[in-house]
Amino acid sequence: VSIGVPAYNEERYFAETIESLLGFDYPNYEINITINGSTDRTGSIANKFAKQDCRIHLKILQRNMGAITSFNDCFYRSKGKYFFWSGAHDLWDPSYIKKAINLLEVNKSLVCAYPQIMKINEKGEKIGIMKDYHDTRGMCATRRYCHIIWKVTSCNLIHGIYRRELLAKTPLFKTRWAPDLLIISDMALFGEFAQIQEPLFLRRYFRDTETDNQQLKRTATNLSNGQSVASFHKHHQLLCKEHLIVIDKFYTNHFKKLYLHIMTRFAFFARFYFRPIAKWLIKKGYF
Repeated sequence: VSIGVPAYNEERYFAETIESLLGFDYPNYEINITINGSTDRTGSIANKFAKQDCRIHLKILQRNMGAITSFNDCFYRSKGKYFFWSGAHDLWDPSYIKKAINLLEVNKSLVCAYPQIMKINEKGEKIGIMKDYHDTRGMCATRRYCHIIWKVTSCNLIHGIYRRELLAKTPLFKTRWAPDLLIISDMALFGEFAQIQEPLFLRRYFRDTETDNQQLKRTATNLSNGQSVASFHKHHQLLCKEHLIVIDKFYTNHFKKLYLHIMTRFAFFARFYFRPIAKWLIKKGYF
């Protein structure tokens, strides 16, 4: 198993995160850390751990190349049969890898196994389990894809453990808002997601005062170090277009292509511009 850890100015929680990653009870894994031009102590913290544990492979970029570069670099340097990305401020239960691999090894139709998510605050205190259930076992590819584009919001699925050979067939992270949603949508066409019914992922929330617009601006700016900041409308146009490209590459059946093109445009229109309509449709069980 390969773990990718992209990091930029994460000194506040970084040591705690690395200690958590080194605590898995699974015997065979590596940790690929990419420090993206940090201006704080993130690099020195990682370097200290790398000298102490040979499982850690460290790459320090001298200037900020954008989040996309560091996320993809972690993956390109990985060698494992399985792969997952870890946030540089999150924590993990020691049993996560073993339990996920047990599922993936038994069920070859799975492309990803991920756990329930426990929210923690800046002090590490547990806030509660997130309502995030995306177990798509038993669904066909079309239905899996529709489930993802309609129901995934926080993209916790990107921290699931994936089959690396299938991840390599996706565009990986692109300079788009919500590039993780694009990867997840693509992977949904390849196979099923399974959720472990235990909160093994402790996701830290420490930007509670941030508004939606502030989050969009921060995320868009960080993608490529401010090189491609665009309007909210433009970002969603580009993301929708990328989803249509994924559909065209996967399907040769023109009817299924047309159906998913319509569904994708409808989902993006409803979810990002008329959220009450989307929530009503989901609540009624249409998607």
